[in-house]
Amino acid sequence: MRLYKFVDAISEGRQIDVCNHGKMSRDFTYVTDLVRGIRLLDDAGPVRPASLLRSLTGYSPDSDVRDGVRNLGAWFCDYYGK
Repeated sequence: MRLYKFVDAISEGRQIDVCNHGKMSRDFTYVTDLVRGIRLLDDAGPVRPASLLRSLTGYSPDSDVRDGVRNLGAWFCDYYGK
């Protein structure tokens, strides 16, 4: 959700809100990677803890965060006509 707020502010020329003086970290997972991981888990059989995803399926995200942010920005501008 934070990325969405950043893209919205940037698209309107507003400053972005940076929390904790910029000293926090976040883990961004691109939706396409998440869906692929869920499908692999579903194909793996009975429900297992998500922490086993990699060992069960060999899954690891392959979307670079910069590409994900770029895609989000493009979608946002297209969707909202900005």
